[in-house]
Amino acid sequence: MNKRLIGKWYKEDMGETINIFDEMPLRMKMSFSSSGYYNFEPNCVYEKDGYLCYEINDEYYRMVYHVQYVNGELEGFYTQHGKTTPIKYMKLDDMPEDAPYKYVPTEIYVPNTDKTRFEILNTTGAKNMVAAMNLFWVETFLKY
Repeated sequence: MNKRLIGKWYKEDMGETINIFDEMPLRMKMSFSSSGYYNFEPNCVYEKDGYLCYEINDEYYRMVYHVQYVNGELEGFYTQHGKTTPIKYMKLDDMPEDAPYKYVPTEIYVPNTDKTRFEILNTTGAKNMVAAMNLFWVETFLKY
């Protein structure tokens, strides 16, 4: 592996940070500040055709990255769902950071409220939704 790849790299899109270690077998950690996943290891890391390659996500959402050292930066591309997207990382430090995995959600999906569950469900909108769902099931049942 090209020793110039070792270190901490950053890409602004999705707040992506990668840490590449001087180890065999090849090892690295990634973070996405946009999703709150920090310091996780890719599914696999390998070298192919002059690129450092790494893969993340399950089969359907799989992203396959190919990067190489070009003029002080990491350049390359990733492929997901058959689409190739160019990427470029800038170097933050020559020393990679080997921190433990953590998940820190960036978005609160359920807003805080002082209302009880009964109060929330007892609104006009909720009542209309329940009535519509009941009507759907009655109509579906009558068809068969």
